[in-house]
Amino acid sequence: MFCTCLSALILYYKSIILSTFCTYYGAKKRCDVNEIIEKKICKNIKNIRKELGYTQDFVATKLQLLGCDITRSALAKIEVGQRHIYLDEIIFIKQVLNVEYDEIFNIKD
Repeated sequence: MFCTCLSALILYYKSIILSTFCTYYGAKKRCDVNEIIEKKICKNIKNIRKELGYTQDFVATKLQLLGCDITRSALAKIEVGQRHIYLDEIIFIKQVLNVEYDEIFNIKD
């Protein structure tokens, strides 16, 4: 299980590095996969939150209490793919939603 989670995190951060590289060198087409993966991860977070009956305000407040500096507005932008999500935010969101990383990083169609 730990290896699966670690692999997913590595994949996610490799995709961010690739996206940065592609953006810098203007190779937008190659980076479309990264955007799709990130949006699926963020959609998973939104779906899990809704399944639990949590509001964005509730989750943002819980995240802030854990030390994650995030607002409801930032969480809303993450959920719709308008803002990148960072590793520390994923870790805290996992804690608040009380789920496994596999549920967050499930990118299968």
